[in-house]
Amino acid sequence: MTINKIKNVVFNKNIWVYILLLVLFIAIRLPGLGSDILNTDAERWHRRSENFLHALQQKNYVETYQRYHPGVTLMWFNAIVKYVSFKYQLTYTSNPLTLENADYFVLIHGISKAFNVFVFASLLVIQLLFIKKLFGNKVALLFGFLMSVEPYMIGINRWFHQTSFEVMFGFASLLSLLAWYNLDTKKRNLFHEYKYIILSAFFLTFSVLAKVTSLILGPVLLIVFIAKFVKDKKIDFKAVLIYGFSFALFIFAFFPALWVDPVFVFNKMYNPISEAVTDNIRADILAGPLNYLYYAVILLFKLSPVTLILFLISFWGLRKTKDFNVKILILSIFNYYIFLTLTDQKIDRYALIFIPFILLLSSLYLVTLSKKVVSIVLSLSFAFFIYVAYVYYPVYSAYYSPLFGGTNKALSVGVYDNSGEYFAQAMLYLNTKGRDVYTYVPDGFSSSLLFYKGKIQRDRNAQTQYVVKSYDMVRLDPTDPFCTTLDSSFGSKEHAIVFVWRCF
Repeated sequence: MTINKIKNVVFNKNIWVYILLLVLFIAIRLPGLGSDILNTDAERWHRRSENFLHALQQKNYVETYQRYHPGVTLMWFNAIVKYVSFKYQLTYTSNPLTLENADYFVLIHGISKAFNVFVFASLLVIQLLFIKKLFGNKVALLFGFLMSVEPYMIGINRWFHQTSFEVMFGFASLLSLLAWYNLDTKKRNLFHEYKYIILSAFFLTFSVLAKVTSLILGPVLLIVFIAKFVKDKKIDFKAVLIYGFSFALFIFAFFPALWVDPVFVFNKMYNPISEAVTDNIRADILAGPLNYLYYAVILLFKLSPVTLILFLISFWGLRKTKDFNVKILILSIFNYYIFLTLTDQKIDRYALIFIPFILLLSSLYLVTLSKKVVSIVLSLSFAFFIYVAYVYYPVYSAYYSPLFGGTNKALSVGVYDNSGEYFAQAMLYLNTKGRDVYTYVPDGFSSSLLFYKGKIQRDRNAQTQYVVKSYDMVRLDPTDPFCTTLDSSFGSKEHAIVFVWRCF
């Protein structure tokens, strides 16, 4: 790199703005990681990651299949963290600490989630580069800012789960394919053209390896291909073959179980996925026809009021757009909504898939407004994040919009779901009581297990000294005469959610 190029980089204001956005994205997501939350299934994914690493080390590749999701993306990244951790510990001890050591767990849990945050930050940079190419620099900057401060996006990015991987990789895959669609075929450069196809397949691979339901994006990707062929007035079979081959190759390369027994993997994954679509205990959260509005209701509660209002205005303003890229973004929202609504398994965090599309459409409309309006919207967005941080930190996923009554209204409507929020705080509090304390956790057992230094119980008995219960979980009989003294409660500044009851 020449001196002039270095000067251009150093004095390029846009680059520094992008760096500031990246710092903002990371800085908001890192504080308090480790002791903030052990979301539902996080304990299982920690153990699956260790099993995945062990299977790789033993070259027992079929055992890298751990779950039908399949969660391979999360396990690959966390296997790196676990490997480095074990290697480092072996430099000074022959008995490395494990997940069962509560103090060590808080540390490794925080490092694991921080590593994931840096992965998401890298994916955000990739998304911004594509958005800049597709829609311009201002849209990319607005999108980056809104992604950085959107409360529920922050909350799920801080989880130890595959949802954020599915969303971030899937969105990058679509943007990459749109970049290919927009190439000028008159200036044909095969490498330049097909690299976007290969990149799209690469990102889709990691989205699918996080959660196979990412294939829901398939119809939208197919429409992009068809539209490209119509625009160019010819069918490019090479593009289709390169995409299909690249996707199959990447799936095979990064899922070691497929190396030795692909039939076993397919059979293990098929039935659970089918049951999630047609028969699941988390179905019918909203009664009757309202069940079809589940994700709409979740978005009302989980989007910031600024984002929600901006999106509704943007959607109306862009409804007659002739821009193919914008049409695809709108189509993607409807595509996801239809498929997710038709499945019986409805979980609030699945609504995260809509947020990047919502924020990009909002950015596209926002850029058409005056600088004064843009400044007001961005100021309101940041101010609302400060409010959310004050009320909910460090558990941002517990956020419910005050515009619709917050947590109280979510509870009364029936869409509130505790996915591990505030159990960590309850167990860390109980650790101050000593190690020989018996605590019964009727719900949220896995969300509490690795934080607790005492004796955790799945069933109450004569030894039980405390009971930990969440507001929305009712397995504990409220009339139980032996555990009626409230010892402490935990939650946001808006609403207590988890309660510690003392038993006699």
